[in-house]
Amino acid sequence: MGGIAVDDAGYIYVTGTSWGSGTGNDIVTIKYSPDGESLWAFRYDGPAHGNDEARGLAVKNGKVVVVGGSADANLFTNIVTIVYNTAGETLWTALYDSPTGGNDLGLTVTVDDSGNVLVGGYASGDTTGWDLVALKYSPNGRLEWTGSFVTIEEDYAARIAVMANGDVAVAGNSGNPYYLTWDYVVIRFNGSTGDTVWTERYDGPASERDEVRGMVLTPDGSLYLTGGSMGTGSGMDFTTIKYSLDGNLLWERRYNGPANSIDWANDIAVDGDGNIYVTGYSQGVASDCDYATVKYDANGNEQWVQRYDGPVAGYDEARAIVVDDGGNIYITGSSTGAGTRADYATVKYDFSGNQEWIQRYNGPASRFDEAVAVVLDDNGGVYITGNSEGNGTGNDFATIRYEAIGIGEMLANPKVNPFNPVRIVSNRKLPSPVSGFLLDAVGNRVMEVKPGENEISNLPAGVYFVTGGFQKRPPIVKLVVVK
Repeated sequence: MGGIAVDDAGYIYVTGTSWGSGTGNDIVTIKYSPDGESLWAFRYDGPAHGNDEARGLAVKNGKVVVVGGSADANLFTNIVTIVYNTAGETLWTALYDSPTGGNDLGLTVTVDDSGNVLVGGYASGDTTGWDLVALKYSPNGRLEWTGSFVTIEEDYAARIAVMANGDVAVAGNSGNPYYLTWDYVVIRFNGSTGDTVWTERYDGPASERDEVRGMVLTPDGSLYLTGGSMGTGSGMDFTTIKYSLDGNLLWERRYNGPANSIDWANDIAVDGDGNIYVTGYSQGVASDCDYATVKYDANGNEQWVQRYDGPVAGYDEARAIVVDDGGNIYITGSSTGAGTRADYATVKYDFSGNQEWIQRYNGPASRFDEAVAVVLDDNGGVYITGNSEGNGTGNDFATIRYEAIGIGEMLANPKVNPFNPVRIVSNRKLPSPVSGFLLDAVGNRVMEVKPGENEISNLPAGVYFVTGGFQKRPPIVKLVVVK
């Protein structure tokens, strides 16, 4: 999967790679309504009709931008950037082929406030293997500049972001993949020219494998990286680093899990107060790897650590994290189920690290379901996407919406519903003055509620909640259905 994004109107976009009819792998991008209706889906088959793959997605200012790779006639991959408008019309497509004509791949993308498109990935050097590359395209698709980081080793970009002054920050890795001797690397490029402003490397205490997986910028210009770094006697550790706007290392924090073994952070997020959250997987003592999530304040002080071990103490890996305006944290990934192999597993924590709810998704084949990304909208929607094995359909895209407010939060958090109105319903009709949705006790959407009388005779007895449509922060009414 290449990713998921939501626009300001609440529409959802996903992109990924799909086998075509006689075209090899193609890039597929889909737009969904907030109700989950597929509004459009477009395939990109490159000029050589070879293999194309999606690796990144960004949605901003009416642009839907997909980045990845597209094979040319010589079977080498070029960086491909595809820009749609929100109606699904292709605005422009750009292919970047490095001067050597070797393999090039786009891995990450963002859009700045002016509509410029920034792409990060790698390009093949003449004698230097992969070189980290950053590309800036104008809103109309003109290549403005190419920035690079070149060593005799392999170098690639993992994350890209735009700073407040328009400069571009790129986080990636530099090292030897054959000996697994990677270092973190972060580069600041001048946003107007692509010139390098500064470069910083991080080599962990064991001088072995250090790989960055996530990066986030804060409004004050601070830059945080996270990933995995080999410790001295502790195996791989979560390693989170804070840099200043000028590239000064402000602090470094490591998390070594209880098994003193493999601990690897995959993603990072920041809340409105400047607190930092990292998530990934960590070897347990009496289990395989578990989800592990660590919260730091802006000074690097650890606030809490939470772990999630699935139902069979099997392999569980958190892949993505997002934080809402209230400081609630949503984490998704894959988790071994009881007889279901890998399932989507999504966990919500509150600001203090208390677990609010867990939702699991086992696809129709009860085999391999792996969530890779999560986003929020402004209407209480939590969207998860990834790959899920279907019945006879191979590996499918699967995108799920949950309501952010689950039963635990509704009953325990007075901020959600300070008056806690409760209605007892014993007849077959639910009268409602407004549109909305009926949720079950764990936050799953059961049915749409319309103004007037709503038929509920087919509902089993139990506790439900009525939420007010797509309004921001909608009111909640507790509903008890008795038979």
